[in-house]
Amino acid sequence: MVLAKRYRLKKRADFDGVFKSGKTVKGSFLFIKFAKNNKSVSRFGFIIPARLFAKAAERNRLKRVMSEVVGVSLARWVGYDVVVLINKRSEEENIKKELLSLIKDHGQ
Repeated sequence: MVLAKRYRLKKRADFDGVFKSGKTVKGSFLFIKFAKNNKSVSRFGFIIPARLFAKAAERNRLKRVMSEVVGVSLARWVGYDVVVLINKRSEEENIKKELLSLIKDHGQ
C-alpha cells in the first residue's frame, strides 16, 4: 500500500526545509532527517541515489517498500516532515528492517 498524497513530500522547497532545520537519525544504510511542519499530518519523502541503484525500477520498488513501512507507523509521527535517504547499498529486506527500527525508536 502506497502512502496517500497528503502524507508525501513533493516539492523541493519542502525537502530543502527539512535538510536545513531538521534533526538527524543515522543507521547503517539509512539517514533520516525530520522537522516540525505545523500541520496535523506528517509528510514523508524518500531519496534513493541513482549511483547506488542504477535502475529506476529498483529505486521505485524501494520507495514503495519504504512507503509501506512508514504507512504502518504513521501514528508515531504527527506534525513532522520526514526525509528518508539511503546512503549505502543493501538488500531490500535489510533496508526495510532498519527503517522500521529507526521509525519505532525515534518516533515523536
